[in-house]
Amino acid sequence: MKITIRKASSTVKAGDAAYFLAFILLFMCDFYNTTTFKGLVDITFLLNAARVLSVILITVKCVYIDSYSIKHLIVITLLVGVAAISVFSSNTAALLDFILLAVGCRGIDDKKIVKTYFVFGTIYLLITMVCSLTGVIENYSTIRATTGTLRYSFGIVYSTDFAAHVFFLILAFHYIRDRRIKLLDIIIHILIVAFLNRYCDSRLSEAMILMTLILFIIYDFRGEIFGSRVFGFISTWVTVGCGIFSVVITNLYSGSSVAWVAIDELLFSNRLKIGKKVIDMYGFTPFGQFIKMQGMGYKVYDYDTSIGTTYIDSSYLQIILIYGTVFFVIMMAAYTYCAKKVYLSGNRKLSIILVLIAVSCIINQYLTNIAYNPFVVIFGTYLLSNRSFNSAEVGRRKIVLK
Repeated sequence: MKITIRKASSTVKAGDAAYFLAFILLFMCDFYNTTTFKGLVDITFLLNAARVLSVILITVKCVYIDSYSIKHLIVITLLVGVAAISVFSSNTAALLDFILLAVGCRGIDDKKIVKTYFVFGTIYLLITMVCSLTGVIENYSTIRATTGTLRYSFGIVYSTDFAAHVFFLILAFHYIRDRRIKLLDIIIHILIVAFLNRYCDSRLSEAMILMTLILFIIYDFRGEIFGSRVFGFISTWVTVGCGIFSVVITNLYSGSSVAWVAIDELLFSNRLKIGKKVIDMYGFTPFGQFIKMQGMGYKVYDYDTSIGTTYIDSSYLQIILIYGTVFFVIMMAAYTYCAKKVYLSGNRKLSIILVLIAVSCIINQYLTNIAYNPFVVIFGTYLLSNRSFNSAEVGRRKIVLK
């Protein structure tokens, strides 16, 4: 492999500075919206100002620093255009944060993006926890109906969301670490899971953290397994497979079937029931629609008892119902394309993380939410990359940088 090292120019450094400032601002806005700080004081004006500044920074980087081929411009136009229509139809602007950062990350080191997320995410989560435990903000508690377990959110809107923050921070830790897993790492993972089990009772995140630990132990000591064609196929198609599975199984759910009800309660914690209810209420649209999603765990908004719980936990259902079938198809195609590029590039860590996120998003809603998931952003570095990959066999790749 031939590598050419060039001295970084001032424009490249300026581009990095603009991008990371925009990333931090948008991450701060989206993270704030996952906390109970928003029930304490209304800072909508500041959040909007931060978003406007981020748009300006990314636009300046894209127009004056980056260069794009005709193919890339077509991809960007299609992605931004459909996303804008979907956002307008759904009256939900959060999607634009992810699109903006994914489009603007051309030429940015993906590990730096994840490191930035890990540092600021850890700091924000610790501050939120401390404020909730000291009474500055609400520390919501709910009771799981089936078991009577008391669950705490530690300043995040829901206890499951708090556990999800921890899960994605652990994914980020594994992506940026440069050493093998040690015994202390294993102990810390187990202690974290025990803490979440005791105070949050978030079974999905607990299971995903343990699965993450197991897969990265295998990666460290038997990494060749993830260079196989089988794993390449799985990592490439897992997101679209999980997306189709989520939509189909929810649409097939029947509340009059004892078997379906049992499966839903045992494996999905009644998420199929709620998802099917929303499908029946709103249906599928090409470019999205406004859906009032409400759950019992968050007390700031007024709960509309006439419609009951309508919160969609599955990322795939959220995307197809709120943003529309057109955007859903584009997202699944982009994910599949980028996942294949990731695997062919030899980035096995990111391929493993992709599988973990795809599976977890059958039940959770964090696929396109940068407050949790920075990895969806760095897919932009693959979607808009000029890199091509050639190999005589899977697992040994020659990377050509253009």
